[in-house]
Amino acid sequence: MPEVLTMRETRVGGRTLVTTLTDARAVSKPELAALYAARWQVELDLRAIKTVMQMDILRCKTPTMVEKEIAAHLLAYNLVRAVMAQAADRAKLLPRQLSFKAVLQLLNAFEMNLHHCPR
Repeated sequence: MPEVLTMRETRVGGRTLVTTLTDARAVSKPELAALYAARWQVELDLRAIKTVMQMDILRCKTPTMVEKEIAAHLLAYNLVRAVMAQAADRAKLLPRQLSFKAVLQLLNAFEMNLHHCPR
């Protein structure tokens, strides 16, 4: 840890943001707001992985198997996101306009039908 931590505090869109990106010329207020929004999406994605995909409790006992369990969850998450991207493209929407949980439920509901679909 550094002995001194220099921080920048600024108001953006009704929020007070505190950051270590101290140079206001290098990172403007709108850029900080965009970074905050992107970080918030990451938080929502992590919550979806943990709760919606039931990864909040890992069931494996050894470090190697825990790594494999996490990798399997991330693979499944990315496959669902790929389906969402394709569906959003066909519907002329942004992928973030679709609900991860709803898409996962829909895929689970049609799981048996998907086994018989042509590639």
